[in-house]
Parts: sequence; C-alpha cells; structure tokens
Amino acid sequence: MEFELPNLTSIKTSLSIGVANGQGCEVVNHAKTAISEMRQFKRGSYNIYDPESLFVKQQEKNIYWI
Repeated sequence: MEFELPNLTSIKTSLSIGVANGQGCEVVNHAKTAISEMRQFKRGSYNIYDPESLFVKQQEKNIYWI
C-alpha cells in the first residue's frame, strides 16, 4: 500500500501476519516464528506456523548451539 502526502512524500507500507494455534506465550512465539519464516521469502503476506517446517527445525538446531 502506498500513501501520497501533500508535500509529495511517498510512504510505502506492508502487512505481514503470522498465524498460530495454542495458548499463552506459546502462541505468540509461534506466530513470531511464522512471520520470520515468511519474511525470508516474501513480505506483505501471511504464513501459518508449521512445527514440521524446515525453518523451525533449523531454528531448533541453532538453539542447541547457544
């Protein structure tokens, strides 16, 4: 979406949505993970959290190295 302001300034915005199912902090973390995964490939869209995705498995591997 693009907005034109009176002083000829243009502002571009996009919306990314992470969809997750769960309770409490878990659902928020899963939604954040879904957004991070989506942003690797595209923006301005949505992604549904999948615990079996390659992105999630790679994130789990990275945690063990910390």
